[in-house]
Amino acid sequence: MAKLEDKEITLKMVFSKGETNTGKKKLMSLSIKSINKGASDDDIYQLANELASLQSLPLLGIHRLQSEIVVDE
Repeated sequence: MAKLEDKEITLKMVFSKGETNTGKKKLMSLSIKSINKGASDDDIYQLANELASLQSLPLLGIHRLQSEIVVDE
């Protein structure tokens, strides 16, 4: 029987870089791989906000990306 096995957690932060001449938002993303699998959502949220405070750009979004693989038990 197959089951899901956690592979990796990535923190992705999206920042605003302003707007283009046509009014579309310019975005920049920053990803950090290999986040501890035991990190809670609150831990990740706090980490992202602390890292964002080092940026001059405003933080628009925080994403927790979790990849899993299907393995045979």
